[in-house]
Amino acid sequence: MTLSGESSDHPPRWGCHKAECRTDLPMLSGTIFEGSNMDTRKVIIFIYLWSNNYEKSNVKSLLQRIGTRREVCAVACRRRLLGVAAESSLSHPCVIGGPGHVVELDEALFSKRQGAPVPVRVHMAPQGTSQ
Repeated sequence: MTLSGESSDHPPRWGCHKAECRTDLPMLSGTIFEGSNMDTRKVIIFIYLWSNNYEKSNVKSLLQRIGTRREVCAVACRRRLLGVAAESSLSHPCVIGGPGHVVELDEALFSKRQGAPVPVRVHMAPQGTSQ
């Protein structure tokens, strides 16, 4: 399959040039952005900025960076990416500790005030120690 360039009428597409196949697919088919009306270039820029923690800044500056004014578009993309990240972290849980070590989080409170970012600090010590 080869990737065709973007034209004025069509976004980039994957195309198979074998005589028995002749499949033609949109570049974003099979991804979380399938069916999205967002420009392919903007999707790639948004993923790049989000993966480099640019999303910590406000939505308006992010919209300026990707060149759109529709806040709904940025919020929808962010939700899709957060959904993928959440699904990935749930399907591949992180193991804390190691062989012979049990780590417990006890009486931990994870919260923040509305609108005020507060760092969460967690102290973990191996079970049975006084640290």
